[in-house]
Amino acid sequence: CGELVQETCGALASLTGQLTLPLSHDMVSPEDLFQRAEVSEVSGDLASAEHFYRAAMAVDRADAAIPYNLGNVLDAQGRRPEAILAYYEALQRDPDFAEAWFNLGVIDEEEGRVPNAIQHYQAAVSKQPNFADALYNLALLLTEQEVYDAAGPLWERFIRLSPHGPDTARARRCVTLCRMAQSAL
Repeated sequence: CGELVQETCGALASLTGQLTLPLSHDMVSPEDLFQRAEVSEVSGDLASAEHFYRAAMAVDRADAAIPYNLGNVLDAQGRRPEAILAYYEALQRDPDFAEAWFNLGVIDEEEGRVPNAIQHYQAAVSKQPNFADALYNLALLLTEQEVYDAAGPLWERFIRLSPHGPDTARARRCVTLCRMAQSAL
């Protein structure tokens, strides 16, 4: 009876298409695909990097770093709409992924969508309060928009995080500007 069950299951499996693909012990893991993608990206082979990130995304539907890195590759290729979708995919997988929020802010800022950029930078800072680049970009946009009461404390936080960085002198000048503008009101 056991042989009949095996024969029947085998016949049904081949009719439905199951068990017809050869299984290999050499299957590539999502980690291997991710590593290959990173190597390709670093070497400047963005097409291969994209291929490997997409393959890794198909296998691993939880890791937010995969679509995030794919977004970076797509953006580097000048494919902004696809990069934006990849960053949103990363955020769908991990809503607290500050770097994805930040990259969306950068894209919005570069494309002149300042209110959206401010929202994305605020999200990045709320997810990662010590994210110096997000603090800097947010404070700068708020200063440019003359929202000095919000910009001043952000500049001060940035200075505390990066007291000797290359942008600290500018941040100190902006703190002074924000204070002067607020006292003039």
